[in-house]
Amino acid sequence: MVYCDMWTININPADKNDYSIYNKVENVVTLTKSFPEFLHTFLNSGVFDGLYEWRENIENRGDRDQRRRNIENKKLTITKKPWWKLW
Repeated sequence: MVYCDMWTININPADKNDYSIYNKVENVVTLTKSFPEFLHTFLNSGVFDGLYEWRENIENRGDRDQRRRNIENKKLTITKKPWWKLW
């Protein structure tokens, strides 16, 4: 069985530093405006327990800011290694 899904990065043409990452199922739910936060969730929790759960939490509770505070409290660090060397 093969499964495919897609996330979109929407970049503001007037300000390339202003972007949002979302997954469109029936409606658009912005997951984050931070690419490092998106990668951190994907690499550490995967698609189902990470990205889908994150989307459901935002959709159900509108709790985007709480997730950001939780990650900041854990002192998210981004490695300078290329992504293919993380495994």
